[in-house]
Amino acid sequence: TVLLPERRKQKSVEDDVENNLVPHSISRSSTSRQPVKTALNVPKRERRKTGEGASRTLKQSGAPNFFTLRPFRNNAEITQRAVRSQGIMQIAFAASVVAFLTLAILSIRYLTMPETAEISGASAIASNQQSQLLLQAEGTLLLHDRAGVPTTTLTFDALGLPPSTRILAFTADDNLLLDPVHPGRTSAAEHESGALLRCDIKQSTCAPLKLPAVIETASAVTIESRTDALYIADATAGEVFKITDQGELIAWSSATIPSRPIVRLHGGLLFINSAVAPAISIFRPDNQAFGAQLDEILLLPAAAVNSQQSQVRDFVWSADHWWVILANPDTGHAAVYRFDEQWNYVSRPTLKDGSLPEQLLSWADKTLVLDHRRTDIQRFNAQGDPEAPFASESLKTLIDDHNHSRALTTTLWHFTLGALAALAMICLCVGLLHRLQNLVY
Repeated sequence: TVLLPERRKQKSVEDDVENNLVPHSISRSSTSRQPVKTALNVPKRERRKTGEGASRTLKQSGAPNFFTLRPFRNNAEITQRAVRSQGIMQIAFAASVVAFLTLAILSIRYLTMPETAEISGASAIASNQQSQLLLQAEGTLLLHDRAGVPTTTLTFDALGLPPSTRILAFTADDNLLLDPVHPGRTSAAEHESGALLRCDIKQSTCAPLKLPAVIETASAVTIESRTDALYIADATAGEVFKITDQGELIAWSSATIPSRPIVRLHGGLLFINSAVAPAISIFRPDNQAFGAQLDEILLLPAAAVNSQQSQVRDFVWSADHWWVILANPDTGHAAVYRFDEQWNYVSRPTLKDGSLPEQLLSWADKTLVLDHRRTDIQRFNAQGDPEAPFASESLKTLIDDHNHSRALTTTLWHFTLGALAALAMICLCVGLLHRLQNLVY
């Protein structure tokens, strides 16, 4: 058996006692006062004596003072954290719900809101007998003098008319004939007065021109300058009408009318584009035989045939020639062709690359070709050669203001929706954070 050194010493003392080598009393006191030491011994606190010999245990550094400790939740500020967190959580969640609902409502409104189209040019043009030029763009009328200098700007809103109002023609006294097409209205008879409007642009006044009840839609109108009589093509009913400047019916006749008719008067004859072929139908305009068809002339330039341009989009008598826009009904590609008075093909004016001609206008001895995608209007001389395009300063200003307002409105919508989404997420995160604090405290 292996004995520890202390145990060996104690054993030696006991052996000496048994052998009567040391007194028994000494051996007992020696063995009883020697404690057994191990590696787990904890050093005892030192004691020091006080004035009367009493001893006191010394306090170790860092030991807690049990007389100064207080419960953790005894602080009033801490005990109120849960209440405050719960209140903030409820407010944050409520604000998040309101923000999400507002975001949903505004998003639906934004997606269903009619989109404001970006404009890049005029939508229609007209000229009076004084060679004053009128441009229509985004519900605004821009009048220019014969030199092309802007003189008058008038909006349909100022006239109490919808933006969809169409300009038809100028009368002999330079009044403008308008068709107040309201959204959802399919005929002039459905208008509250069942009338067209004769407007004085300079005075900003309009007077109704009541139409006969038999006219459903004034699809196209031309005015005889000598008598101021109106020739109206009704594509809905398939009829042609002749009325006075007071709206009294003079004559009418059935005819095959295309969906987008063009009506012209020249040389005592009435010309209307054909509905079934690249042709021009010729009718009698006199009262006795009004609407009797005299001829139908096919327009077959080689370039138009090769491009399958079988639809007459517009035509006009200008600079002693007929100018015609022939278009492909499938692709929409179109070109301008010139014919003499007998409808013999003469030439094909050169348009700018990518042009999409939509309307022709005789302006003094020039011919204007309108493409609503271009700010400038292409201009040609009497020989069909291109000249410097007509550029309207008032039109450019209108387009810039409109597009800037459109971009600003779109930006404000996006910013508002983004801010609402961010606010909803922030309120939701704050509510979740205080919900956790409410659970902890």
